Amino acid sequence: MKRFLQLNLLFLFVAQVAYSQTTPSVSAEQILQQMRETYRTCSSYVDDGEVRTLFIQRNGNRTDLKPFKTAFVRASGFRYEFKDRFGAEEWRIYIVSQVGFDVQSWWTIRPQVMRFETLNEAIAGAVGVSGGSAAHVPHMLMPEMGGSRFRFLRDLKLLGEEVLNGKTAYKIEGRGFKDRIVTIWIDKSSSLLLKMFETAEFDTFKTESTTTYSPRININVAPEQLAFNPPG
Repeated sequence: MKRFLQLNLLFLFVAQVAYSQTTPSVSAEQILQQMRETYRTCSSYVDDGEVRTLFIQRNGNRTDLKPFKTAFVRASGFRYEFKDRFGAEEWRIYIVSQVGFDVQSWWTIRPQVMRFETLNEAIAGAVGVSGGSAAHVPHMLMPEMGGSRFRFLRDLKLLGEEVLNGKTAYKIEGRGFKDRIVTIWIDKSSSLLLKMFETAEFDTFKTESTTTYSPRININVAPEQLAFNPPG
């Protein structure tokens, strides 16, 4: 009996050690909070990325690609740009910029300089047509504009870790607008957003959208990266 009890105690100890090694030491909520805090407090930020959306339709599928880039220096300047096109057409460009109190935008479809009272107004015009990339990161950098959508994700789950382009990332799943499942990957070492995936269903089609980021923070940003320089 004594031998049996000793073996049971040993088994329980080994099980507890194994569980502690595989159980994450942080929660999905804590990881998202740290990500938002990292963006809110950084002195500068730049990225380039793309939104790749697969449209699944009865008469065939198509893929829409929208590359984008962001440059930001706190209390100094902001510039966001995305491009899109249909087939072999030339790229159409959408630019949103703020330098000081001067907030402007330009879009190939409406080739004229638009001026705004606030950056939030300028960004709002680009959110839908950019596949959301105009808002996801800028709203974390400047939460005073209304708050990031990641703040409102619910039913969060930490699904584990994955390696993306050589970086170990937390993989988190949650529910967002209209109960849609959103999956995000956050760099474990820097707390920066690396990837997001979500699906949406409509009456006649559904979409699978993947947004990827190559982000950097707290670096020197050249003045030309913030310049409002629409074509022509």
